[in-house]
Amino acid sequence: MKQLILFLSIYLLTINCKAQDSIVDYLNLVKQEFSLQEQLIPDSVVEKYNIVFIGETHGFNDNYKVAYKLIKEYKSRTDFTYLLAEMDWATSQKLNSYLLNEDTTSLKGLIDKTKSSPAWCKEKYDFYKKLINLNRQSENKILYVGVDIPAGGISNTVCRLIEIKEKYGEADAKLDSIGNNINSNQENIRYIKKLYEESKNKSYGSEDLFEYRYHLENILNYSSAIHTASDIGWDKVRDSCIFDNYKKLESQLHLKNQKMIGVWGYSHTLQEPTDGVRWFAANLKDALKKKVYTYRIFYFDSKCMISEKWIPGLLKITKSKKKLYYNLNLQNDDNWVTGTKEKVKELRNVTPKNSIFVYDLTHNNSPFKSNPFLIVNRDLDWNTTDFFQTAIVVRNSKPTEPFGINKK
Repeated sequence: MKQLILFLSIYLLTINCKAQDSIVDYLNLVKQEFSLQEQLIPDSVVEKYNIVFIGETHGFNDNYKVAYKLIKEYKSRTDFTYLLAEMDWATSQKLNSYLLNEDTTSLKGLIDKTKSSPAWCKEKYDFYKKLINLNRQSENKILYVGVDIPAGGISNTVCRLIEIKEKYGEADAKLDSIGNNINSNQENIRYIKKLYEESKNKSYGSEDLFEYRYHLENILNYSSAIHTASDIGWDKVRDSCIFDNYKKLESQLHLKNQKMIGVWGYSHTLQEPTDGVRWFAANLKDALKKKVYTYRIFYFDSKCMISEKWIPGLLKITKSKKKLYYNLNLQNDDNWVTGTKEKVKELRNVTPKNSIFVYDLTHNNSPFKSNPFLIVNRDLDWNTTDFFQTAIVVRNSKPTEPFGINKK
């Protein structure tokens, strides 16, 4: 009996080693060094796919290197117009105005409104300036289209609502006073609902009326996501709202046949559900039959700028209470905090330190097409390439830098 157990153990170990060798061999075969490649996006992606996602974990410096290089290449090869954005539509409208007018002062003000979020960083501002320069080189300017709920605050949305009302000679002191005070103020929520109901009888122009009703409903969706998060789940409600927003804007802005690229938190870019959440990319693929391609960024030995409010209480004991952000390695993909992912060690080990490498997981004989590797809480009915198609591995990234003084 002992001999049989020993034989089985050796056999299973041999099979596992062969599988590991197969994965390492594949990764070494397809890897591309990010900084040395002029072309990172396969021809098949340019030709066949409607929407390209770059799925990141926010707060890493190298995110902006990856995003800009892929966006610049995608622009040169498709001359796309729209960046599909993880921001609300009102914010993207302001952002477009500042980018097109090369108004860097207003860009600074827009970023300052995001204080305490990962977007409040110097790299974001530098990224916007690069987009301004990229737009100078093209007649067809890049524009953001934000489809998110106003999770970063409703002030831009309220400002846009006031602008529309003023266009038709309507003052609204109550709306002007709401600002960002919506989360726990039921009176303000009731007022937004009242405005939404009354909007049915507005004699605004068709485009203004669509936008006015859209922004009001988006504020209500944000409120609903907050107040139902404990029962239904924040991500489940939010991504459902994002998808509904996309459908409305696709029709209104004629986006159906547009090629688009977007940088999002990686969960939103997963093309199959996880933990009961049908993510934005999954809805696009399944419900609208979009051809979606996802680059998923993995991080090792890297530090991330994390907002103080997102750090677990025990870790704050050794931290200064006056800081707004901390630089930690809690969001590396081989860290327990981010969840167990099978074969993630192999991905780490084939990538040199202080580098960025790209791994197309869709080639012939790819083990990622027939196994659920690199997926947290994976469902065995799906394989890696059902969720995303290319892994970008970042080693030893620095954290992003706060946009101002790092104090509360």
